[in-house]
Amino acid sequence: MVTPEMLALLDAMGAGGPSGAGRRLLDHLEGVRAVLAGWGSPSEVCLAGLFHSAYGAEGGAARERDANLARRDDVRAVIGPVAEELAYLYSALERRHLFGNAARHSDYLVHDLFVKAEVPVSETTLRALFEIEAANFVEGPLARFDAFGDEFHARIRSLWAGGRRFVSAQAYGSVMARFQAITERRIGS
Repeated sequence: MVTPEMLALLDAMGAGGPSGAGRRLLDHLEGVRAVLAGWGSPSEVCLAGLFHSAYGAEGGAARERDANLARRDDVRAVIGPVAEELAYLYSALERRHLFGNAARHSDYLVHDLFVKAEVPVSETTLRALFEIEAANFVEGPLARFDAFGDEFHARIRSLWAGGRRFVSAQAYGSVMARFQAITERRIGS
């Protein structure tokens, strides 16, 4: 599923460098893709997971993001239009707006940080974005949560409880297992 052309494009877009966790961003991207594949996600969702931060990520520095946005046609050519659109939306969205959809039963929206506008999405797209978010959460290093207090952890757990209906049972179980691992790490510290 992952081709040398995909890996070369990710490298050209800066994924070969270190991520905030001290490992290559490419390793994290491949890890997210592998988690999604392990959950049986469709290939478009897996490929979007591989490219989920190709255009940047919420909270990250603008860095190459703007330059990478100019490469959308290149990304579309190697992973297909559906996967590219998911990767773009995931890179562009604000997490609080993603989870805000838990209170809705239709008319789903994500806030696109690039164009600074609300973008309507289908339930299928919303589910795919939640699944990518779950894989990203599960795949990331536990240490990234060390600096946050109990209130933050409780809030994130509550957001996931609200968004549970948008992810597969396997993804939700993995998210809850990750919370358990974070709790055990915090207790052991």
